[in-house]
Amino acid sequence: MNADFHTLARFLRERPTRRRVISIPEYAESTTIPTGKFRGVRFRNTRAPYLTEPMTLMGPGSPVQEVRCMFPAQTGKSTVGEIVTMFYIEIVPSEILYVTSNETAAMKWLRRRIEPRAKAAGIEFRADTSAIARRTGDTISSKEFPGGNLDLASALSVAQLASETKRIVVADETDRWKLTLGNDGLAWDQMAARAQAWGDEKKILAISTPTIATLSVIAALYEEGDQRLYFVPCPHCGTMQLLDFSS
Repeated sequence: MNADFHTLARFLRERPTRRRVISIPEYAESTTIPTGKFRGVRFRNTRAPYLTEPMTLMGPGSPVQEVRCMFPAQTGKSTVGEIVTMFYIEIVPSEILYVTSNETAAMKWLRRRIEPRAKAAGIEFRADTSAIARRTGDTISSKEFPGGNLDLASALSVAQLASETKRIVVADETDRWKLTLGNDGLAWDQMAARAQAWGDEKKILAISTPTIATLSVIAALYEEGDQRLYFVPCPHCGTMQLLDFSS
């Protein structure tokens, strides 16, 4: 009996265990900001606590499938997209689609925001040599990495929005998109269809600063959701309040 106990104990010690997947906010604190005024500074959730919930909801452990962030300019909304993308490159490798207003903006995002982060993490991108990429000649905007791939798409291109299925979709600056694509309908609908095959595992993140109310894509998306707001405590009495500068 004693020998059997020691054999079992040794087996339990030596067997491989499943590593807990860290949350996206936890992952964020292991990264550094690649560009801008705070370039090279370690990211801290305490500096922008309102970004924590969107990142958490985009994690694989959350049942939420779509997160829609309507933020003011220069408040870190693009950082959420970068960190979510890198999480699904480095921690939970997946098929990812990044969509923005045009191809120039998409390539700038890749080169200035994602490639420096990937290099710091020791991840090397490879040009996508799949049959689809070879057929379209679009290997610059299709990158492979161990366990997954990243496609860049312009919201102006039906072909780029309507190709392969993707588990993770990041829709950046939606209010700069062209609303409709002629007879092909809404750009948002074309993009969202890419993730349908993933069912409950899909994750779609929309981020933008609103523009004209009647034409704002992000405002319409926000109103379709549960319309969460960020409250802060009064420095005097501690009452939670919404900061409103309209008056």
